[in-house]
Order: sequence, then structure tokens, then C-alpha cells
Amino acid sequence: MATGHLEKRYKNSWTIVIDKGIDPQTKKRVRFSKSIKGTKKEAEKEMIRILAEIEKGMYVEPTKLKFGEYLEQWLENYGRTRLAPTTYRRYSQVINLRVIPKLGDIPLEKLRPIHLQEFYRWMVENGRLDA
Repeated sequence: MATGHLEKRYKNSWTIVIDKGIDPQTKKRVRFSKSIKGTKKEAEKEMIRILAEIEKGMYVEPTKLKFGEYLEQWLENYGRTRLAPTTYRRYSQVINLRVIPKLGDIPLEKLRPIHLQEFYRWMVENGRLDA
């Protein structure tokens, strides 16, 4: 189970330190930190959000990976081996012709539900690929 604490940096700057425990392979402690500008209360709120996401298995480690790059990796590493050939081709078509042009440049850690809602609206307004 992950735990966290705050470290004050400057007047309105905090560092959230998350301890994810011991890595079973390396036997070393796994920690990461995130800087937050704002009040202590805002930093605590962000720390609680991160810990809840970790607990639910929904936390995405901060990275510069863009959503489009992630989707390409998913297609190659998961889709190619686990999807039927026709399903793979269709997913690849939708991802490459629709999703990546609209959402591909968004850093994965910055992707939010509003981006997806706007994309869904755009898809409904612009119809199917084969229409």
C-alpha cells in the first residue's frame, strides 16, 4: 500500500513524496515525487487524489509519453497479439485516422475526461469512417 507525505519547498510550493513500498525484484524502496504550487491544503488534496488512483490501479506515472505514442504501443504490444486480425485492422484504422489526429499530441498524464468528451462529440458530428 502506497503512503505519502508533504515537504515544504518555498512559500507556496510543496513536494508530494509517494512511497510505493519495496520493489520485489530489486529489493529497493520505490518512491516518486511531484511538485505542487499552491497552499498546503491544495497539495494535500492532490496527494490524496494520487494515493486513491494508485490504490485503484489507475495512476499513470508522470512521463512525457504522448497519448498517440501510447496508442501506437498498445496496438503493437497488445492489439497485434490479442485481437482478431479484422478487429486489429479496424482499431488501427480508427486510432490512426481519428484518435491520433485529434488527441495524439496530448501528454498522457494531461489527458482528461473533457478531452474524451469533446472527441466523442466530434465523432458523432463527423460520422463513421466507412460512411
